Amino acid sequence: MDRFKKVLPEVLFFVTILLLILLISSNLTGMVNPSFWWPVSITGLFFPILFILAFSAGIFWLFVKPKYSLHCMVAILLCIPNILVYIPFNLSADFNESKKSTELRVVTWNVNLMNYSAKNDETAIKENEKIFTILHDLNADVICLQDFFTAVIPDKRYNFIDSFRNYMGYNYSYFSRDYPKFEGNFYSGTIIFSKYKIVDSIKIKFPKPISGSIIKIGLLYQDDTIDVVSTHLQNINFGRDEDMALKDSSHDINKSPGFLKKLIYGYEDQMKQVSSVQKVLDKSNRPIIFAGDLNDVPTSYTYSNIKREMKDVWLQKGTGLGITFNFNKYPLRIDYIFYSDKFTCKQTKKIQSTASDHYGIITDLKKGMQ
Repeated sequence: MDRFKKVLPEVLFFVTILLLILLISSNLTGMVNPSFWWPVSITGLFFPILFILAFSAGIFWLFVKPKYSLHCMVAILLCIPNILVYIPFNLSADFNESKKSTELRVVTWNVNLMNYSAKNDETAIKENEKIFTILHDLNADVICLQDFFTAVIPDKRYNFIDSFRNYMGYNYSYFSRDYPKFEGNFYSGTIIFSKYKIVDSIKIKFPKPISGSIIKIGLLYQDDTIDVVSTHLQNINFGRDEDMALKDSSHDINKSPGFLKKLIYGYEDQMKQVSSVQKVLDKSNRPIIFAGDLNDVPTSYTYSNIKREMKDVWLQKGTGLGITFNFNKYPLRIDYIFYSDKFTCKQTKKIQSTASDHYGIITDLKKGMQ
């Protein structure tokens, strides 16, 4: 028993060191390309848990063996940059539902294929009514929807684009039409609705064999033209054909276990998408707003390399963790609105509704720097 009591602290300290290594690794995820450093990127997904465990370990060692707690304190201090992109330190403020005429109200929301996979038509109709009611009441100027699903035949049932135009006043829209269904009578993809005139638009497909696209519109606003970009990056769910993926992979991973194969080419695909988004953003010489589902967390390489010099509306005016999706009950912030320095963020909140598996984001932006 005496030997056990002597060895136990050393074992616990060894476990603590391993924990701190993982925590420090998670701090590097925004700087290293996950297609090459995928083990590091995986730790980034668990940064909040690792941080809480390290903080708890620091408290534990403070009372058991104070000198050991210094290791935890150093690791926690190194986490400050990650903490600042996870938790906005803003004073809580009520969202003013009444939109000011001098501000541009923008919404982004992954609407889960307009409940296409609901258990029955009655449930789908009920949930879609919630989506329309929420968006109608928010009275946004620009709405970016990912995983949007609609009929494309004019004036036909389930043509939701008609519904936005006829009943909500969105006379301008641009739809990516990424995935045809039912002999091309229905499509899903990303769509941007606008109450302001769209003067130009473009769709950029992701490189094959990756599906999906990026859409960009130029809209007239306050005697200027601004760009709005929206997309939906794939998650690391490995939905595409494995043979095609392996042929396209830059790694020799054929001897890897099946899960690791999928993980590696999944990250490779995501980095190709990030590169495509970067090119679209770099070509814009206008004030720009980016809104979309990045399927990655704020500490990730994806987030940092798309956001870059832009600002994140949640960090500017949001409160709390800003969770937009729960993956098997694990909360994540993966939906974002970024904006260039030609705007100032006035207020932001989350659209919290069961009408989709994601929560949306709404923000009011004012033209001009603060």
